[in-house]
Amino acid sequence: MVKKEFEVDDILYVVKFDENTFSLYVDGLKSKKQTSKIVYDEFDSFDSDDGPVKQVFYRSNLVKAKNPMKVYVNAVKFVESIVGKRKPYYFTYTANEKKKVHLYNSVAEKIANKYGYNLVIEGKKFKFFRKTIEI
Repeated sequence: MVKKEFEVDDILYVVKFDENTFSLYVDGLKSKKQTSKIVYDEFDSFDSDDGPVKQVFYRSNLVKAKNPMKVYVNAVKFVESIVGKRKPYYFTYTANEKKKVHLYNSVAEKIANKYGYNLVIEGKKFKFFRKTIEI
């Protein structure tokens, strides 16, 4: 696994490459800015000896980057550095938000063309297969 942490607008982002998959996420514990809040479920999930227990969920809709281009540039540079150096035969990434699929698609096409990969798109998942195998 290889990862890079970077901060934009007091939010700590992590981009990593692990088991041929790229992922980008927010590290809410290390971010200076609050990135999530606890939301209690409105109904009791089960009863214990101490009474009803509520389900706890974390909502991360507080993540709003003022400079999304900085996030984009850092993430793409990381992906390009790994693909350029390691030249994996196969790798994937998945768009985490439906409204950003077009952005992920344009990045995927750019990377596939620049580094010699066939691109297969299945919904929000982008799969890359190297066109030539080095021996």
